[in-house]
Amino acid sequence: MRCAAGACLFAAAGAVGPAGHVTGIDLAASMLARAAATAARLGLAQVTVEPGDAEDPAYPDASFDAVLASNVMFLLADPGRAARRYADLLRPGGVLAFSWNVAEDPDWVPVIAAVDAYAADGGCGT
Repeated sequence: MRCAAGACLFAAAGAVGPAGHVTGIDLAASMLARAAATAARLGLAQVTVEPGDAEDPAYPDASFDAVLASNVMFLLADPGRAARRYADLLRPGGVLAFSWNVAEDPDWVPVIAAVDAYAADGGCGT
């Protein structure tokens, strides 16, 4: 959901191809402008960027086939709430995927293991 400068957004655009559609949101106008400019430069007409809150995206339930949250969950005040909201945004059979890049610090290993176990068990309400 949160697009920042668009790294995950552009990977998703490549995955869906020109017949699909990808929406990225961010609260920062500067990030939206960067992502939109890059999408235009790359000719990615299937990409839309909009202002939005990554913790509580303002879209109707069952709006998306996939929700991708790259390097944002650990920045949110209530990541559990966000994960539940993301699950609500999915159409039946949809996919929720999130990533982070903190595994290099050994202090994060138990946290990552706990989140992996929780998510694998369907703990975020899916």
